[in-house]
Amino acid sequence: MGSAKVPPPGPVRLVMVTVHWTVLKCQSSGLALKLPAPNRNGKLMSKLPHIRPLSRILTAGVAVLPLLLLAACGSTSEQKAAFVASHPCPRIAVLGGAEQVVVFDGRGTDITNVVARAEIQKSALTCEYDSDEKTISMDLGFNGLAELGPAATGPELHLRGFVAVTRGDNSVIRKTFVDVPVVFEKGSQKMHFVSTLEDNVLSYTNSVDGSAYEILVGFQLSPEQLAYNKAHGPLRLK
Repeated sequence: MGSAKVPPPGPVRLVMVTVHWTVLKCQSSGLALKLPAPNRNGKLMSKLPHIRPLSRILTAGVAVLPLLLLAACGSTSEQKAAFVASHPCPRIAVLGGAEQVVVFDGRGTDITNVVARAEIQKSALTCEYDSDEKTISMDLGFNGLAELGPAATGPELHLRGFVAVTRGDNSVIRKTFVDVPVVFEKGSQKMHFVSTLEDNVLSYTNSVDGSAYEILVGFQLSPEQLAYNKAHGPLRLK
């Protein structure tokens, strides 16, 4: 059997996963071996545990996909390898002081007035470069744990979070508010939650790539809630 001919490489598409560090994958549509496009959301959810149905998104086929992609990258030019190495995802972090929230019933701030407490425990981000449009598409999210308090009146809780895109000088490019619903199972006082925001687009240039951006997530707090956090320290829910 003769060896397969490899056509000239096509436009480069990059898919990366960032959870406080960056993992790089590459895909070229010009290879003789056609590989399915990675599921960015699947990779994102694999970095946010505790949500059992979503944790099964990464099937056995997807699990071996990174190995195939790396093998495919090895057959491309050094120029493509350099492009992959020099285009990281934006960083993502939980904003200090906004990682937790205590919700009161409006009649005081005593322990008996607590409706719920919640904290963000982990954040994750995946990104994909479009070399034609000069854009970076991101799927991002965070997860955590919520706990009902003595003043809770029902099994449903709606928290308000935010996602802020910042630059290296700490300037905020945009800020998006997200609803974080938590539905507690019958008889349960604690429940894990997850919030995701898909298809966020940033621009990049030859001199400004994903490393120029930092994504900050947290709870949107009132002045009173922020002061409470500073006075009482971390919740450390388990």
